[in-house]
Amino acid sequence: MNLNSQQIERITQGVLQELRSRGVIVSASATNVDPVSESVVVRDECAVPAGQVITEDCLVQLSAAGRTLAVPSSAVITPSGRDYIRKHRISVKRGTAASVPATGVLFTIGDCPSAASAANVAGWQTKAADCEWDAARLTLAEIQHDRRVVCCGGQPAVVSCLLNRDQTCRAAVITPDTARRQLIELMNPQIWCLASKGWSFAELLNLLRGTGQAGTEAPTGWNEAGGRR
Repeated sequence: MNLNSQQIERITQGVLQELRSRGVIVSASATNVDPVSESVVVRDECAVPAGQVITEDCLVQLSAAGRTLAVPSSAVITPSGRDYIRKHRISVKRGTAASVPATGVLFTIGDCPSAASAANVAGWQTKAADCEWDAARLTLAEIQHDRRVVCCGGQPAVVSCLLNRDQTCRAAVITPDTARRQLIELMNPQIWCLASKGWSFAELLNLLRGTGQAGTEAPTGWNEAGGRR
């Protein structure tokens, strides 16, 4: 069977995430990562969570373009990640940021065992909400502190609509098939709303780890009333 580069990338991401979620250490040297220049002038620094596989999507979520990327010495950078680093002139600093504090909250509506387990591994807080309206109310309080929020369970579209009534919110419904990178570039949601089923543990863990470290500012040109101008 012949595999293209995108298929290999997806397989690599899935295997590495599963290994890391089970506490298996993956050596960065095993990935044959090419050295990345550290001579680029950058704005500021962003950190990669411990255990995060560094892909193009991960770097987009971190708003890493033009910045210094602080990564643990054992971090794995995939081919798409290396290409993004070169294209967007990202400087890599290894051997740092071995542990990044949690910055996110998971609100669960009903039973969300996989999401709760992923939140525990990612270092997120998990809080129960009674219903969609309760989840929206609690979320509004959290984003005042620039915290990322994921709402799981219930009717994701209802939660998203309730939140988007507030002009300070950018909430979006997400599924495993959502083109997350494009959505982040368009509106950079502070809140993801998702169903309690249809996600693997690895997908949830990757979503939480990447989401918790991304910036919360709106994209340039974003208009709360009408979207991108």
